[in-house]
Amino acid sequence: MTVLPIVERELRVAARQRATYWVRLGIALAAIFVAVVIFVLTFTLPSAQTGRHIFEWLAGIMMVYCLAYGRRSTADCLSVEKREGTLGLLFLTDLKGHDVVLGKLVATSVRGFYGLLAVFPVLAIPLLLGGITSGEFWRVALVLMDTFLFSLAIGILGSALSRDLQRALAANLALLLFLMVVPAACMHALEYFAPGLRKLPQLLFSCPLYAFYLCDDAHYGMASDYFWCTVGVIHGLTWLLVLTAGWIAPRSWQDRPSRAQQSRRRDLWHAWKHGPAAGRGAFRKRTLDANAFYWLAARARFKPVHVWTFLACMAVWWLAGWALSGGVWLDPSVAVLTAVLLNFAFKVWLAIEAGRQLAEDRRTGAFELLLSVPLTVQDIVRGQLLALRRQFLWPLVVVLGVGLFLMKTVLRRAPGLENQAIWLAWMFMLAVDLVALSWVGMWRALVARSHNLATISTLVRVLVLPWAVFGAVVGAYSVWFGLALGKTWEPGWQFYLKLWVGLGLAADLVFGLTAWWQLRTRFRELALSHFNPVPSGLARWFDREAAGGAGAHDAGAESRGGQPFEPQRRDGRRKASRSGSSVVVASRQLGLNARTWRIRLAVAGCVALVFIGLGFIVLRPRSHLTPAVVASLSQSNGPVRVFSSSGGVLLILPDGSLWRWGNAGAVALSIARVPEPVGTNRDWVEAAAGYPHLVALRRDGTLWEWGRHGGSPGEPSDLGTQPSQVDSSHDWVSIAATANRSVALRRDGTLWSWGDNAMGPSGVGIGPRDARPTQVGTNKDWAAVCCSWNCTLALRRDGTLWTWGQVPIVGAGWVNMTDLPSPTQMCLESNWTGFAGGFLSLVWNRSGELWEPFHAAPDPEVPAAANSRLVLPHSVPGRVATAWCGEPEIYELRPDGTLWGRTQPLSSQAATPLGEWHRVGKRSDWTALWGAGGTALGLTADGTLWTWGIDPGGQSALDLASRLKLAQSRLRSLFGPGPRPIPLGAMPAYGKQPQPLMRMVLRKGAPPALGSEGGGR
Repeated sequence: MTVLPIVERELRVAARQRATYWVRLGIALAAIFVAVVIFVLTFTLPSAQTGRHIFEWLAGIMMVYCLAYGRRSTADCLSVEKREGTLGLLFLTDLKGHDVVLGKLVATSVRGFYGLLAVFPVLAIPLLLGGITSGEFWRVALVLMDTFLFSLAIGILGSALSRDLQRALAANLALLLFLMVVPAACMHALEYFAPGLRKLPQLLFSCPLYAFYLCDDAHYGMASDYFWCTVGVIHGLTWLLVLTAGWIAPRSWQDRPSRAQQSRRRDLWHAWKHGPAAGRGAFRKRTLDANAFYWLAARARFKPVHVWTFLACMAVWWLAGWALSGGVWLDPSVAVLTAVLLNFAFKVWLAIEAGRQLAEDRRTGAFELLLSVPLTVQDIVRGQLLALRRQFLWPLVVVLGVGLFLMKTVLRRAPGLENQAIWLAWMFMLAVDLVALSWVGMWRALVARSHNLATISTLVRVLVLPWAVFGAVVGAYSVWFGLALGKTWEPGWQFYLKLWVGLGLAADLVFGLTAWWQLRTRFRELALSHFNPVPSGLARWFDREAAGGAGAHDAGAESRGGQPFEPQRRDGRRKASRSGSSVVVASRQLGLNARTWRIRLAVAGCVALVFIGLGFIVLRPRSHLTPAVVASLSQSNGPVRVFSSSGGVLLILPDGSLWRWGNAGAVALSIARVPEPVGTNRDWVEAAAGYPHLVALRRDGTLWEWGRHGGSPGEPSDLGTQPSQVDSSHDWVSIAATANRSVALRRDGTLWSWGDNAMGPSGVGIGPRDARPTQVGTNKDWAAVCCSWNCTLALRRDGTLWTWGQVPIVGAGWVNMTDLPSPTQMCLESNWTGFAGGFLSLVWNRSGELWEPFHAAPDPEVPAAANSRLVLPHSVPGRVATAWCGEPEIYELRPDGTLWGRTQPLSSQAATPLGEWHRVGKRSDWTALWGAGGTALGLTADGTLWTWGIDPGGQSALDLASRLKLAQSRLRSLFGPGPRPIPLGAMPAYGKQPQPLMRMVLRKGAPPALGSEGGGR
């Protein structure tokens, strides 16, 4: 004897249904899609953070899925049996209440439960990425299954208590709120009104969200007992609800005679829903005179009242928050939240109401009566639109007015064209989307199998699809440029706003016009399709193929003297179609057209390949080689000097003119796509730059600066676009600069600094912001100075190396900033001689070794090998450079004038072996080399200045092989063994081979030779 016969039967039936497997596959693919989207959006983050985001988002979505799917799937499983009178037949057998309840529960939930199980492997992917622990994964899996069963139990109890679908949905929603929200509200109310009372988290034991919150390791470690108590209470409530439903089901299916009290209650409800008798008559006359279907769709007085009640509740919530929070409530984030709630509520509400009456009439067969009276299709559609207008028009006007008020409050706090354009676009799209939802909702109500499916398909077409395409565009951008497969592109807010509005309008026009045309031309066919079902789109396509083959066969038979296609066969075929067997017939006849099917697939594949090829041709990398800038020199009394920075390059030509290239000083002077002169002076000897400002030294020993410093609040920081003298001294000999600070060395060996000196996140620096140079310490034996990152490096005359500011400590895949308020000796050695300068400061010693500092914290008691890395064992100042060409490269100028390079791994890739030396180009007339960051520059004997590596002007482009190699390295860093490299963000343009940057031409009478000098700063 089978213990649970209905459960066994439903499991066998579900095992034979294709939908069981397709739903599981679809939910798994959806989970994979969500994981891929999150992975793309968090591409530049460390793999552990990416895995954490994937896990949290998927787990949150599945929690919503469990709470919604369980209640909805079981909401009508028993009540529909009551309405159709079939529930009593089950109890004429030996079946008990728990047999029927458990059988219905399994029958309605097996697909959803399989879908939940299919997500667990995707949910475990973060375990491989290192974002979560195994304990978190298993706790989340347990809570999700417990929540799913809990939701099923709530839904089946609501169905056992009700006979109508709407009342069943209301009952299970009320039960869910009673078990989840009411205890939590009571706990927070006690905390608010009795702050001295001890917290009672036990009130949250019936809430699955509390168990979900405790799944995190940090929360679970502090309240592990509460987690298991919550899981136990929810599981116990599940069994209690199921047993209660099993006890109620045999006692609630009979039709009982109505009592006077029930009749009175029904009359009161009808009067409240449709208005008093006197008012109903006047409203009926007014609406019937306007449109008969308008009266049928709008006779429920509750619908407009519901909308106004919702707006009143929103107003009370907003005013209460304003009264309790004061001016803080006028923050733009609150305004955005209010707008999102109003926008979401109105669109979903109208999508539900647009097709409710049509779907109900189609289900009950009322359209057979409506379409048989003198009522045109236009009257039916117009009546439904009038009902929607009566329910939503004036509330929409109020919402738009509220939107203008919120826009005004936002612009008062955050003025700007961006915020104003976004708010106006939101109000415009709200009105346009509501119009499209009205038409699409009516159309889908005539096509979909149920009103719920019609609502879902409407929302997907009008609202979800544009956002999915928007996310796909942004995701494709993140992948394409995150893998360095394209040039750097940073669209502004205008692009995203136009993309959002354009996609929304496109969806509204496409689906809205389609619905309008379908309702005008096929309304009767769609309304009566419930009694004359047609195959699906694919089956109709197959059926056309089969019909085409059959028609050809009959034509051939007729040409041979046979009988044509008889009407009896057509009638039989039509009957087969009505009974749903046309799909089977078409599938059998599909074999006659297999060749045509294969040809179509082949043609479709060829067309797809052509489009893919065209896409690669359009999106293929193109090299933008800008012609070299020609600099005409009237005199050549000095060498060429090159000074690199994190944002660009500064050049001082032999005639003393100052040139800039890239982002150096871009805030004041804009980005220099190609080298351009700065001012007209011809007496510059040294220059330095951060991104927002420039500082330079003239031949007379005076200091000049322009651009912008990061000043303290209330202090002016804009220095203008023209050089201004720092002070009146004429004894400056060397300078350096970071983004917000400048450092200079005087002839007497003192070191001075000005600008924003509080650089660290903790506010630590050598002092507050100074508008004029302030001496650093009291020493007078400084010999050289350089700035790297946001810190300062300096050499003393005794050969020791010192640093201070926001010092970067580079580790395996991370950079930790350490604040040093005063100069600290870097290491034990005292044989340092000079700097290579640039964004990555390299230091030479007397042995010709080139070292890279900041691999550990500065410590005067340890040797250089403990906190620095040896880059080259033998090198000559002015003949070594570094650059980024898809990977770190170091270049060396040999005595014979040839240029050589090799791969030099990042500090986080110390285990990667060095590359072999390879010759760069075929020239053998190189005379100088500069660069200590991402850009390298070299000078040849003919006066041409060449560049390779990162292009600060953004003109060069990667070739396809370099892009694919860089994409491969980034993917390996995410999933492969070894440490993850330091995230580089959006990859700038770079070139591997030297390109001519500037050609210096001497005018007649100038010296014929060009020298070179400079440490690459």
